[in-house]
Amino acid sequence: MLHNANRSLLYSDNILSFTSSILEKEYIIKVTISRDEKKLDVLLYKAAIKWTKTASKLYTVIVSTKDFFINYKEPELMIEVLAAACREPLNNVNFLLNENGTIYSILNYDEILEKWRAIKTDLLLRYGGEIVTNYIYLQDKVINDADLLLDKLKKDMFLHQFFYPLYNSVFVNFGLKVTENSEFLNIPYELPVVFLAKNEGRYDEKNELEFEKKLDMYYYNSEQMPVEKYEGVYRLNKDHSIKAIDCIFQAFGQIMVFKVNELDTGLQPEIAINEMG
Repeated sequence: MLHNANRSLLYSDNILSFTSSILEKEYIIKVTISRDEKKLDVLLYKAAIKWTKTASKLYTVIVSTKDFFINYKEPELMIEVLAAACREPLNNVNFLLNENGTIYSILNYDEILEKWRAIKTDLLLRYGGEIVTNYIYLQDKVINDADLLLDKLKKDMFLHQFFYPLYNSVFVNFGLKVTENSEFLNIPYELPVVFLAKNEGRYDEKNELEFEKKLDMYYYNSEQMPVEKYEGVYRLNKDHSIKAIDCIFQAFGQIMVFKVNELDTGLQPEIAINEMG
């Protein structure tokens, strides 16, 4: 547990704990994909998260996503509108987290399934054509299988990076080693990652903690997993909740920049987006 600004994380018990019993925060997420220094796509949306500690000292979290923008505009193309409609049942998901703070199970699966069935019926009545039907079929296959849906959500870029195994994991020499099963640019990766506490785990002048994430080059096999760059910075609040994430991933000539910023209640979203770069 972190104790105060003058005492280091990992000084005594070598773990980072989540300290709030109940907490609500809102974030802005920005994903930018580019190739050959040309920006291809920008995805923007908001996520509201509510943590509640259970009697067994685990956490349930309600993740509510909204206000999706593609290249700073509301979905316009047919495939974008269809994707947004298929995403609706997942706009409010209730998860149970394990002791490390990663997603363990979906608690409102029946509700998601009921919403999807209604939306699917409406979409099939409104739209026709083989492309639309095939797209809906692929979504239907995932949502109708609880285990498959859970696996897909665990690989969602925001959920995967945000609900990271930071908590109650043992740090050694201010570092935490993790084998990360990720999906970047539609390609699955299994990557050895080291999570390093900066400033020996002490709070900075803003009462925040900073962690650096990077490939563990001791274990990384570049021939098996050709990744040019994967690194990031996590900033945590005093209660150890995430304040910001800034990650970059580069492989096969493509670059993905992933940013998460806590939305200050006094800050307009447009300003927050500009500050994200």
